[in-house]
Amino acid sequence: MQTEKVQKPFTKTLCGFRELEYRERLNRLGLPSLELQRLHLDLMLCYKIVFGLIGAKYSDFFQCNNSANTRGHAYKLYKSQNTNSTRTNFFGKRTVNVWNSLYLLL
Repeated sequence: MQTEKVQKPFTKTLCGFRELEYRERLNRLGLPSLELQRLHLDLMLCYKIVFGLIGAKYSDFFQCNNSANTRGHAYKLYKSQNTNSTRTNFFGKRTVNVWNSLYLLL
């Protein structure tokens, strides 16, 4: 959980939270993990790009999956293979698997 590096030690500094496990501290504070927040924001941005609700170009981030066999929803995205491991953490790459696993109610 690389994204939790800052929040995890900070929550320990709060009065009465030092001895608690990280997940318990988050529960008591009513906070989602930073990892979950990032995923939520990624999916909202993906939705806005796919449905043209913002000025970002769809083709700059994603390729459409032209397969006729799309279970779940018709907005499946194609995930190209990376030859460079650096790009695997880019927004367009890290969001595709989660987006494709959603079942959209449209």
